Amino acid sequence: MSRWTASTLAVALGCSATAGPTRSGPTSLAPEGFWEHWGDGRAELAAYALSIPRYGELRTGEAVLVTVTEDFDTTAQVKSDRQGPGVVPVLKLNQVVDFQTGVYDYNTMTSTFLRLDGGLPRGVPTRISFSMQEWCGQTSARVVAHEESLVHTLDSYFAGESVEQQSLPLPTGAVAEDALPGLLRGLTGPAPEGRVELLPRLMDGRLHHTPLRWTEARIGSGPSTVLRTPSGDHTVTPWTVEVPGGRRTWYVGVEAPHLIVGWDGEDGEEARLTGHMRTAYWREAAEGRESLRAELGLPLRAR
Repeated sequence: MSRWTASTLAVALGCSATAGPTRSGPTSLAPEGFWEHWGDGRAELAAYALSIPRYGELRTGEAVLVTVTEDFDTTAQVKSDRQGPGVVPVLKLNQVVDFQTGVYDYNTMTSTFLRLDGGLPRGVPTRISFSMQEWCGQTSARVVAHEESLVHTLDSYFAGESVEQQSLPLPTGAVAEDALPGLLRGLTGPAPEGRVELLPRLMDGRLHHTPLRWTEARIGSGPSTVLRTPSGDHTVTPWTVEVPGGRRTWYVGVEAPHLIVGWDGEDGEEARLTGHMRTAYWREAAEGRESLRAELGLPLRAR
């Protein structure tokens, strides 16, 4: 959990040696009042009932979004246990997606780190990490922001897929799709709208074996509506991301803290909120605390 407050952030910005690339347009910056909610030492856990297409069929599974602040070393690109030059506050989004295909399952996790000090453009994470495990093998990918580019590294068990250092130029109006669960909530400033250059979800690239590249997209919001979920009915604002050949809609709670209540894809992917809480979950590892999974609407693991 990040130890930053509004005052310590102001001091750090005055002496930091790693301000990040200079670009016009909005930057990734904690909005007013952010630390009053997100600086209390807890993480937000949100769980979802999931349907996701795989091998031509819809599969059932679960998804979990973990949203928390922490200190990040921009040189080593890892979580930091210190403060000082090169260490900045970030919003970390961990998205865990698990689903079954026949006898075997898929387990994926994407970690997206969004700077809160204004050091990068609004839609550009300082780092995205992805891993996928299934019975055929495992795959991992990483995207790291540099001055004028993103550097992508891929390690795959499929022949011909691994990439040592793919450099992707950083266009104006860049938005990483993996950052949208934070961006659309306004957690790093006003949500992006209109035409953007979109970096697709790393999970989609690995499931469909497609190369990582920018694609033109349009982001827009619609009128408030009520979304029915296993956790109850929620008033939400739908945000639609349109790309050539498809779209995905995110449902963002109207009331603060603007929880992600669910999402849909034209391919049949659907997630609906089953439960949420704010807790220092890393302290809930004792035997018996599995009961918290039931509060989130998640099944117990085999024992």
